Amino acid sequence: MLSPWHRLYGNDLDPDERSSRPRLTVDVLCFRAMRVDASTRVFIGWSGEPSRTVASALNRWIPAVIPGVEPWMSEENIAPGYRWAEQLSEILQSTRFGIVCVTAVNQSSSWLNFEAGILAARMSFSQVCPYLIDLASSELQGPLTQFQGVPSSQAGTLALLTAINQAFGSLVSTGLS
Repeated sequence: MLSPWHRLYGNDLDPDERSSRPRLTVDVLCFRAMRVDASTRVFIGWSGEPSRTVASALNRWIPAVIPGVEPWMSEENIAPGYRWAEQLSEILQSTRFGIVCVTAVNQSSSWLNFEAGILAARMSFSQVCPYLIDLASSELQGPLTQFQGVPSSQAGTLALLTAINQAFGSLVSTGLS
């Protein structure tokens, strides 16, 4: 079964299926760059599949939609041979916005909750948004329930992008009134 993310944005593993699905694109959102700030980092947390696949897609897609945002995902941003714990700690301490890709299976993951907890400890400076994959907000359990999440639908993804944009002082104009 494909997740809502894959239904909306395509599945990199199945090009035939992807071509028949509606896609949310930069053109649909009508984003126009206004200001670029290299210090705008967005942490993307994940645990297991399909959370990793969605996190990876967000990591590649967000900078194309909101120029100037620097997404950070452990699998793609920690080079082999580096001390991952030190890099992760530094990133979590300096990040102002975090996305936690949550599924019914991984919502109780101690790792996912650890990352969200460190971001939440900086609450006056940061935001944490659970990105719900095949999971209704009413099904979310545990520590992540304290954060306002969004579904991995077109409307939820637009709400997530708007929150990121607002967190960094309107990096882009959405062109939406």
